Amino acid sequence: MGWSPAGRKSAARFLALSFDNDPPAPAPRTLSLGVYMLFTGPLDPLITAVRLQILPEGGSEAVSVRIFDAAAGDASPALVCPGITHFNVSSDLVVSRSRLTAAAFSTSTVIGARVDFNDDPLDASGDLPVVAAVGLFLNA
Repeated sequence: MGWSPAGRKSAARFLALSFDNDPPAPAPRTLSLGVYMLFTGPLDPLITAVRLQILPEGGSEAVSVRIFDAAAGDASPALVCPGITHFNVSSDLVVSRSRLTAAAFSTSTVIGARVDFNDDPLDASGDLPVVAAVGLFLNA
């Protein structure tokens, strides 16, 4: 996968994706969401929010959980470029930022994610970020 926002003008810039794992990724085994950047450009902060879409066992609607939110004062991990930047996931974080209980999280699956990028205007389209891949990192 390769992705770069469509325009340099101020507009919503985000990458929404779904995970088609079979079997689905167990939420309690999720260590982080990794974003592989090829180019970051001048925007600061570059990534403004990261959310996981978590589906409770037996549920039909996913719960969107912020695992990183620059506007709320979360410290951004150091961006690795080129390379993978990890946005860590823990049961405590998910429970504190969602309506999920620890018990519900322990039987949930991760079905998607959304990465929001800074929407400030840029002088040139060559300054836009480039993402090579996004993936879940699970423990054994």
